[in-house]
Amino acid sequence: MWETPVHVIDFEGSRRSGIVEYGVVTLKAGGVTNTATRLCAPTGTMHAVEVKQHGISACEAEHAEPFAQEWDYFSKLRSVGPLCAHNAGYEAGLLQ
Repeated sequence: MWETPVHVIDFEGSRRSGIVEYGVVTLKAGGVTNTATRLCAPTGTMHAVEVKQHGISACEAEHAEPFAQEWDYFSKLRSVGPLCAHNAGYEAGLLQ
């Protein structure tokens, strides 16, 4: 078993709207040790096709804090283990 935690991330959103939801599952020693998720305020326009795809409307997310407020959280995760994503290219694009 591995002792270094691996943080599996998933983002919902687009380059236009920004990240409107994130989820994180932390795995360690063969099991789930933590989970986190929250809505994030869009940074741009959310089009109908995006709302249909991820099921989150601008009205649902508009009062949430923006994803940028999570810098410390994600930095801390990365300081103790790698980040992993099933579609890392997409997640990286949203971060840019």
